[in-house]
Amino acid sequence: MIRRPTLLSFSVIILLTACGENGDIVPPPENVSFANDIQPIFTVNCISLGCHIGPTPQQGMDLTSGESYAHIVGVASMELNSMLRINPQNPSTSYLFQKVSGTHLTVGGTGDRMPPPPRPALDDDEIELLRIWITEGAMNN
Repeated sequence: MIRRPTLLSFSVIILLTACGENGDIVPPPENVSFANDIQPIFTVNCISLGCHIGPTPQQGMDLTSGESYAHIVGVASMELNSMLRINPQNPSTSYLFQKVSGTHLTVGGTGDRMPPPPRPALDDDEIELLRIWITEGAMNN
């Protein structure tokens, strides 16, 4: 006779997969919104000095609202054309992520970390939001 899993069995499996190392319940990751979470980072840190705005933005990358997504997702980097600026689901092969993380030289990139000195680097929370957004598929949401 074949026994079928009970609802209780499924509940236990789901509960166990939702627990962290210490048995704490781990909430599912939150979706990061391009419009609400990522674009504001670009607006404050990338266009405020006039670098990635206007008819001739640095590296051909216009990061203004309404333009930025088309200039970064699935687009080859001008500085390291073997990498995409944003490679959905893969921050480690997203050159823009490498530039703001300061790890761009380790993947064959050049130049300064972005934003460039004397501007402060993005803080850890901003970099983490960008990483999560890319990992979630770099949606235009």
